Amino acid sequence: MRSGVFKRLNRVCQGCGGEFTATHIKELNCNPACRGAKLTAEDWRVYEEWYSLCKRYRLANQKVFTYITGRGWYMCRMMFRKKRHRPFSRTTISRYVTILRKFISDFKAGYYDVRYVARGIDEGRFIGHVTRRLQPRKPECPRNAFRCQGGLFPTDCPRQWKECSLHSFASVQVEYQPPDGWDAILEPCGGSVLRRSCAGL
Repeated sequence: MRSGVFKRLNRVCQGCGGEFTATHIKELNCNPACRGAKLTAEDWRVYEEWYSLCKRYRLANQKVFTYITGRGWYMCRMMFRKKRHRPFSRTTISRYVTILRKFISDFKAGYYDVRYVARGIDEGRFIGHVTRRLQPRKPECPRNAFRCQGGLFPTDCPRQWKECSLHSFASVQVEYQPPDGWDAILEPCGGSVLRRSCAGL
């Protein structure tokens, strides 16, 4: 064998454990998808819990992920999608899973404020945006019921009273933010009147 020519060897893939024929001395995986670490059951459990929390409180999961990690939503899609999973190192996966786990615990402890913003001009469609706070909020009962531990966010009423403001999203305060460019479009046709009428949504 001439110098500089690699002899093909049968190796075991470090990702999936299958046998393959290596064509380079540094080739350790049979497929590019096997280069990264696999998500464990605990990683999926933390992600599912975070996603369920966002759905329960109507949080914008894309904006929440960007707010707590500082990275775009594409990182979450590439890391936690079940099909065509893009490989990441175990260090990277552990870092993001730890951030999600920390957010879940801090959100339940009251370290975040939720601001609900209307989606469009329909007052029935709104989404929540989170903001970090220094001191945690204390659970309280809006009706000052006897021996009620109270709650922090809508749907947190421990007694599930329909008269309580924490029972559902019926009494939540929704802000309205017009999309960019609406002022120039609506001003010729009475946009200021429409803007004032939508301000209370």
